[in-house]
Amino acid sequence: MIIDATNTTLLAYAVTTDPDPLQVSPASGNPSYGGLTIVVSNNTSQAIYCRQIQFTLPIGTLAQDLTNVTTGILTAATPSGNWQLTQTSDGVFTALPTAPQYEEITTDGLVFQIYNIVVNQQVGTFTLTVQETSSLDDSNWQIQTGTFDLAKFPYGFFFGDLAPSAPLVQYHESVDLTWTGSDGPIYTMFAGGHAYDVTDTRTWTSCRLTGDTTFLLQASLQQQGETVTAYQSTTVIVADPSLTATDLTVLTTSTLQGPVTVGTTAQQTSLTVNGTSTLGTTSTGPLTTAGATVTGNLNVNGPSTLNGTTVNGTLNGTNSASLNNLTANGLSALSGTVTLLGQGSVLFAGAGISGGVTFTTDGFLLAQVVPPSDKTKCSFATAAITTGGITFQVQGGTVGSFGSNWSKVMDFNPNVLTVPVQANVKCYFAVTQSSQNQVNSGVQFSWFPIGKGGYRDEPTFRMLTEEELADAPPPPIPPTFSAMPNGDEEASAAFVDRLAEALGAGLPDETRADLALLLRRL
Repeated sequence: MIIDATNTTLLAYAVTTDPDPLQVSPASGNPSYGGLTIVVSNNTSQAIYCRQIQFTLPIGTLAQDLTNVTTGILTAATPSGNWQLTQTSDGVFTALPTAPQYEEITTDGLVFQIYNIVVNQQVGTFTLTVQETSSLDDSNWQIQTGTFDLAKFPYGFFFGDLAPSAPLVQYHESVDLTWTGSDGPIYTMFAGGHAYDVTDTRTWTSCRLTGDTTFLLQASLQQQGETVTAYQSTTVIVADPSLTATDLTVLTTSTLQGPVTVGTTAQQTSLTVNGTSTLGTTSTGPLTTAGATVTGNLNVNGPSTLNGTTVNGTLNGTNSASLNNLTANGLSALSGTVTLLGQGSVLFAGAGISGGVTFTTDGFLLAQVVPPSDKTKCSFATAAITTGGITFQVQGGTVGSFGSNWSKVMDFNPNVLTVPVQANVKCYFAVTQSSQNQVNSGVQFSWFPIGKGGYRDEPTFRMLTEEELADAPPPPIPPTFSAMPNGDEEASAAFVDRLAEALGAGLPDETRADLALLLRRL
């Protein structure tokens, strides 16, 4: 499996070949056929929208080309009812959703196959190019690109079946690894930060293992000035291993028997505890905890993050610290900064949006009315946030000054509403626009969590379901407006009457009203 190393795509791609690796066609006789399987997935916690994926294979007879035969190539997409893959030109294969609702990709991935490909006769490496038309918000579409380098080995080449003599060994035991492979390549085994030449054997005994070890076997072949490589890997588990780590992350309850030293006086290092832990009097370098209880004093030297931590002694921090859900009986910040807010983000944006959300941590929900691009147009929008049974509103858009003794001007009128929100409390939001608008204003809702609400990579909010939205309050009343009463109407009407009298013209009421309106606009 090859994972893209030069990727700007929003979606994640993994490519396998059949056979693995691909083999070039012989100079005579039947050609070699190959296929590609491309797995597309969303590795993030938010929806990604994609309306097209295009795969491009190099066509020609050179080492950097895959094939010089563009006919007979077959394609497949899974699930076939949601997406389709077709060859749209020589070497170009375009995947499209069968309906707009399938543009949204969340936890369910996609699989595309391009197969029955006649591989050309030149050993070398070709590049599969991926162009993805995608968006994070279903509106701002961009073309993102990724590339994959894939090798073509000589006809008849084989390499695989890397396996250890045992998947689990005791501390300080060795393991035998075996594999199959054609003669000709240089074989190199990588393990424990070392490289071993294993070209002349297909069985290799490791050194004595003290910790879990991943073995990576590389086959490298040079032919006609082209170098191609293929890899196999396997991991061996060591019972009761020795651990050497720069950062230690404990995800659940842990028991450390005996003295524990984190770093040295000369070289401080980080400690991360995710889960319930109990520590006595402790001194560390940079510290990250979740659900820890310190029964004595805690001295922290370096930037630290304490999530759900209870300190029953004195907490001394000599550098910056991030304190999330921390109970501290005695807090002393000697230097550096104390950070409480998490990373802010825009949750929703639009001209007429509504919905509901709940958060896993306290924080601040902001509603910002974004004026239209043209400040000479009339625009009034109201944004509302309801939480804890209380509704807050903000209005903005454009504003004008038209009083009898004022200058007649218009300008942008951006406004922001900030509402503190408690964790695990329903929060509703809605936007309304005036029916008298010449153009609508945009509104965006942003979230600033206090802390992160859980583990560092978890989202701090979730959308309310349709059932939960049944209790949502009605949207705010759309803003309305009218002309400000002043003496201009009476004065303009009197002027039109005098003008008609002077000219001896009998004007109908409708014409008089139009002339008076034009006069007031001067």
